[in-house]
Amino acid sequence: MKACELTSGRRALKPAAVTAFGLLLVLSALCGRAALAAPQLQLSLSASASSVASGTVFTYTLQYQCASLTENCVAATVSDVLPAALSGAAADVAMVGSAHTTAQTYTAATRTAKWTFVNPLPAGSTGQLSMSVKFPAGTTPDGATAVNTATMAATGAATATSPPVTVAATAANKWALTKTRVSGGTGAALDQDVVYQLPMSPTTPTSPARFRACPGIWPSRR
Repeated sequence: MKACELTSGRRALKPAAVTAFGLLLVLSALCGRAALAAPQLQLSLSASASSVASGTVFTYTLQYQCASLTENCVAATVSDVLPAALSGAAADVAMVGSAHTTAQTYTAATRTAKWTFVNPLPAGSTGQLSMSVKFPAGTTPDGATAVNTATMAATGAATATSPPVTVAATAANKWALTKTRVSGGTGAALDQDVVYQLPMSPTTPTSPARFRACPGIWPSRR
């Protein structure tokens, strides 16, 4: 047997065969590592009610998970863009994080709520976030709906999108309009001027004081 040959049992492996076999082992290890380096993100969304009165606060709950036994979630975030039917004012949005979050921010210009996690988010981490919102009072029509989804993202992982959640608004007309004759109209003469007063007044103390004056109708409060 030549000195450059390697033996294994009764078979002799030439240097070229050893090199190819070693390269195969290295590639196999790298591919296995790459497969492990992509944790699965999971995100679900729920609402505290399926129907709420306009102006009443309700809460979204977001359940997240960095689903992996060995690989952390790097630069993980959760984002939620508020549906157009909800109030986008910063004062009407309240966010709560978890033990894994380092910050939560709401940008009114884009209607986006964003939670930022510790970096990296440890493999197997799970928890919940919440956000309180409402339909605008006084401008939301009865039956308006908000269809909401949220997303979770991390470096090297596929973005997770929650199933959509629908919440409907209920609203009622809380104003009363009455008509009262102030003067004229007592005789039978034609072309006689008659003056009417049509006051609008809230039927509940909490009705917003908003008036729209139409020609010939002058709102007044009782």
